[in-house]
Amino acid sequence: MSGLVRGFDAVLKFAAMIGAALIALTVVTTVGDVVARQVGSKLFYWQVDFVELALTASAFLIAPWLLTRGAHVRVDVAVAMLPARASAVVQRLANLFGTAICTILAVYAWQEMSGSAARGSIMIRSFVIPEWWVLTVAPFAFVTLAIEFALRTAGLRDRSEVVGL
Repeated sequence: MSGLVRGFDAVLKFAAMIGAALIALTVVTTVGDVVARQVGSKLFYWQVDFVELALTASAFLIAPWLLTRGAHVRVDVAVAMLPARASAVVQRLANLFGTAICTILAVYAWQEMSGSAARGSIMIRSFVIPEWWVLTVAPFAFVTLAIEFALRTAGLRDRSEVVGL
């Protein structure tokens, strides 16, 4: 099982690296757009649309890796005050709930993405692309989040594993 978990972690790390690269590209294109405007050029006319889509995609690509690292937003004040045994039960229930919610969202996201592909829906912006291309990150994110929550629920994710890159 540890080989599968390591493979899963590698997929999440790769997705997070793509998400980070998208964020870096949004910075580069924004700076390029500002400079281009100062010299009277409209070279980066597509920049706003790119940034909107890239930031959305990066959030979906990075979220599963953040959960794996324990770097996601947690409100655990009450859980931290519980005795260790009760805290473990509450955390396991929260992880089970996370698995269920992410599984439902993965199914819904997949239906929306495949429906968009079947309809041939396109996004007409400063560039024209099939809508399902943009929607692919949501099923990926929710499936991988559900898997991570399931690993935590099953006790296969050791807290000592959530340090570093």
